[in-house]
Amino acid sequence: MKKTTQVATALLAVMTSSGWGMANADATPVRNDTSAFQQLSAALGKQPDFVNEQLVVAELTASGLPDSATIVNRIVANEQPEQQISAQTSTDKLRYLDQAGSPTVDGDSVVYTVGGPGQTSSATQANFNKPLPVALHAEYATTGEGAKGINPDDLPQADGPVWVTYTLTNTAMKRQEVSWSDSQGNQTTKEQPVFAPFVGSVLVTLPQGVGLADAGNAVVGTNQRGETTLLWNVVLYPPMGNFQEQLKYRITGDSLQVPALSMQVVPVTNDQDPAVGFSADLLSKTVEGNETMTNGLTSLDDSAAELASATSQLAAGQAKQAQGAAASYSGSRSLASGSNQLADGSDQLASGLKQLAGGLNSLSSQLPDAVVATRKIRQSVQELAWAIGNEHDKELPFDPNKPPKHPTLVQLLWLTQEALKQVEKAVETSAKNSGESAKLVAEVVQAHCAPPTPTLPEEDCTKLQQAATKSGIAAAYAAGSVAGLKLIDSQLLERILEGLYQVSSALSNGDNEPSISGALWELENALRKASTATGQLSSGASSSANGAGQLASASNQLAGGASQLSNGLGQLAGGASQLAGGANQLAAGSQQLQQQGTAKVLKEVIDASSKPASANAYLDAASERADDATAYPVPSGMTGRVAYVYSIKTPDQHGGLSWPAVGMGAVFLAAGGVVGANRIRS
Repeated sequence: MKKTTQVATALLAVMTSSGWGMANADATPVRNDTSAFQQLSAALGKQPDFVNEQLVVAELTASGLPDSATIVNRIVANEQPEQQISAQTSTDKLRYLDQAGSPTVDGDSVVYTVGGPGQTSSATQANFNKPLPVALHAEYATTGEGAKGINPDDLPQADGPVWVTYTLTNTAMKRQEVSWSDSQGNQTTKEQPVFAPFVGSVLVTLPQGVGLADAGNAVVGTNQRGETTLLWNVVLYPPMGNFQEQLKYRITGDSLQVPALSMQVVPVTNDQDPAVGFSADLLSKTVEGNETMTNGLTSLDDSAAELASATSQLAAGQAKQAQGAAASYSGSRSLASGSNQLADGSDQLASGLKQLAGGLNSLSSQLPDAVVATRKIRQSVQELAWAIGNEHDKELPFDPNKPPKHPTLVQLLWLTQEALKQVEKAVETSAKNSGESAKLVAEVVQAHCAPPTPTLPEEDCTKLQQAATKSGIAAAYAAGSVAGLKLIDSQLLERILEGLYQVSSALSNGDNEPSISGALWELENALRKASTATGQLSSGASSSANGAGQLASASNQLAGGASQLSNGLGQLAGGASQLAGGANQLAAGSQQLQQQGTAKVLKEVIDASSKPASANAYLDAASERADDATAYPVPSGMTGRVAYVYSIKTPDQHGGLSWPAVGMGAVFLAAGGVVGANRIRS
């Protein structure tokens, strides 16, 4: 603020010494006061080599229509050799401001002579006949019931408070294409109206005797003469503001007058005004933040998709495990059924052998009836041999639902072995599926539940860990069952089968004729030998009966074990089915998380990122139009500065230029558009 005051003081000194303070443009100018310009140069600090300064001062009617306008065009050289520079400006009533004589006109340009030690300049003044880039319209209206507009000349006769409304419109617009990209890199190009970036301030001074009833959004102050002032800061271009703005306030008094107004506007670039620069930087960082957020959400969405795929695979594995458990349960029921049939056959064998032993005893004691008894015994032995069977018996088809009506013991054992093999295969499959399921679930837990950044809720991770543990236990139980079934097959059923072969061999001589039956045939011819043979046969039958009893006991135990195995596998099948259902729910939840969660949020962020990106692109486009806002083109290689000063005078003010207002506007001009220092912050 101190530097701005120094610049204003130096400028006023320059204008006073140069004749700028004269009341009209026809007065004779005086020579440039070099010391005053040196004071201004020192206040400004380091300056460009050449500067073209353009100051447009417009006097408006009480309604805001242009009444007259003047342009001051100044060429400034800093430490440059003397030379002539041609610059476009108005030539209507053209005159020098800082030297005598008439300016040299070359077509629509004026020739300025500058150069020499320090800072040198040459300035002209002329009527400005171009349209002003910012239009101002003033309206006056009564308040309350029956409110109506008032002609400014009729203000002294107004009855009651009066609303004063200024409408400011930026007319420096052209349509052009503006391009921007959202956070995913998708580019959009649209034709937009781009306005020259005008900012400035409006200062209203109320005449003596006029009171303030409502200041609206203005900053209220008091000048050195004790008059009430209203100040507004204006930004007249999107996206920082609007191309049109309304300023309203209400005055009251017994004799109202048109309030005096002074408005200064200058074009600014993003790097000149701190407020604009802050907004541009904020928009730029918002665009960068949206890009970073989009990249992170894209990675998160990809991870959610991978999780959905992994849980779907888990559900498929659990479904296979449930099928394997169901197959194992079915096989175990077949094993239990075969074991019961084996136990029944063993009981029948034991009973038959006991009967055989009793018959032999009876035979040995009742030889007179030996022929008849031998015939009956031979028939019984033959039936017993058929019930036991031998290694030549053909293997029965495996159909647990249609068991044979009269199977031999050998065939029943083969049937049991076949059932065991199917159960063993089913249990092996269940063990494999359970192990694979446990591994899959463990991989999911490791990928999405392990520190430092788990992607699943803790509750879901706990459930997954429990599922992995249960699948591992099921795999271990199933593996143990396989080993037990193999042991039954190799250690129990094979030995029983070998025992049956031995019994079958004892009853058969290899050509399907029981040897006991042959002996009975011979008994008819040799009863003496029959007595000894029947005694031995009775002893062998007793031993066989004991073996058959042991077989029956083992078969009963096998049936009990098979029943327990069936119950266990039934529970396993139920648990596997529940686990498969939970895996399906987990897969559905993961897909919903990706489709309705991460993917949706990602799309919303990408869609929302287009707004700050478009605003940033529009702000840059407006900033690039700052050079278009000069009253006339700036000569090539020069730095251009322009300011527009508007004034509405009260009826008691004199005509001619309002040079204090010019001084205020010139601060904008000389300071290169640094408007932030002149703003009053609320």
